[in-house]
Amino acid sequence: MNEVIELKGYWKLPNNPNLEISGVLKLDNAGITLTTIGLLDNGTTLQRKIEIIVGNTNQGFVTLINSFVTLSSRSLSKEAIGYQIITVNWCVIGKSYENLDNMNFTTIAFRFQHLETWAKIHGFKKNSYEHAKNKKGKKFLIDYKQPEPIKIYQDKFKEILLFFSVSQKFAGIHNRTAQISEKLYYNLYYKKQVNLYDIIEFIYSIKTLHTIAISNLTKL
Repeated sequence: MNEVIELKGYWKLPNNPNLEISGVLKLDNAGITLTTIGLLDNGTTLQRKIEIIVGNTNQGFVTLINSFVTLSSRSLSKEAIGYQIITVNWCVIGKSYENLDNMNFTTIAFRFQHLETWAKIHGFKKNSYEHAKNKKGKKFLIDYKQPEPIKIYQDKFKEILLFFSVSQKFAGIHNRTAQISEKLYYNLYYKKQVNLYDIIEFIYSIKTLHTIAISNLTKL
């Protein structure tokens, strides 16, 4: 992803629901990181695994899966508050899960960096023509039509589509700016509910294929 997403909220462990601490979840090109104000657990070993962390943020419920404590600061003063930096492998935004067995889905969307470049498909079309009142200038017309989803795979268990997501932002007539953003996603549709870990394993296989597809071949 090119954008940076920050979710502020309160976080806890399913096995210790009475301890809830504040923190900020950051999603960017470097990965997913949770920085807490306070300590989620009493562990002392760095890189220890935390299977599930649940949060209630300004964007709704969040579930963090397979996280690792990379920094834990414990103050020498009992009155002071320590902090932790936790690296997260997977993040589910929109719902809180306290058990991995309950994390079953029939639909999931995901995207990779440079996916748009690899696909070479978009809905933008640029035209230019002479300005009627100013012969020295030109008018530029940019048309946009959202492409239809593209089915790239189907079997009796699942279907894979490339889906084009579009957002629009208009600043008004005085600012004279407008913005249309298009992002390309993989959409997985399953005939029945599938556990998240099985979906993640399948996503890894697509990621490997995608990485090979956009790589430049080097001649020896």
